[in-house]
Amino acid sequence: MKVSDYASILKISPKKIAEVFGCCYNKKASELIADRRNLYAKRQLMHTDELIKNIAYELNFSDSQAFSHFFKKQNKMTPDEFRTNSKTV
Repeated sequence: MKVSDYASILKISPKKIAEVFGCCYNKKASELIADRRNLYAKRQLMHTDELIKNIAYELNFSDSQAFSHFFKKQNKMTPDEFRTNSKTV
């Protein structure tokens, strides 16, 4: 989801969301959304055996490749590598 999607749900402007997040968190709203999506993905990968493609769809990615690209950018490893590493720790 995009900042504008959340703004629509909350019935406020994207600009207002940007102001609040910038003031309170010193991060862009889009960065916080990405952080939350990443955290959810990591929890799902660590604590469930859910297929990666299903996690991708839960997080509203168009496909598992888009999710894998996002996840690798955030964590410097693929979702599969993360799941394997988290189970060996």
